[in-house]
Amino acid sequence: MKNALNVDCTNETSIVFQVNENPIIESLPNYVICEGEIQELDLLVYLKENSLDYNSETFEFTFYSTQENADLKEEKLNELQTLTDEGVFFVRKENKETNCYTTASFQIVFSDSED
Repeated sequence: MKNALNVDCTNETSIVFQVNENPIIESLPNYVICEGEIQELDLLVYLKENSLDYNSETFEFTFYSTQENADLKEEKLNELQTLTDEGVFFVRKENKETNCYTTASFQIVFSDSED
């Protein structure tokens, strides 16, 4: 770097960039309930049962109703949800140390049979 006011005054410095990887969430299965049934779903329990990479020591998991909210980390949902309609939940998995994150989604689907 050169000093514009004094051309004989220069300085060199190094900059190190560290690029952290985003966490990964494997594909989550849809959550199916019978048509007309009202059911409570603990989103965190659902995630633990359906995710091979659940680790709450390293990662924070939060839930949202839109992709935009998940990306902005705004309007977090309660983990316990009463399901009355079909819809989509978005999961944000964030590394507690680096703050790098990724998102995934799963659908609430009504079935007309109990198969």
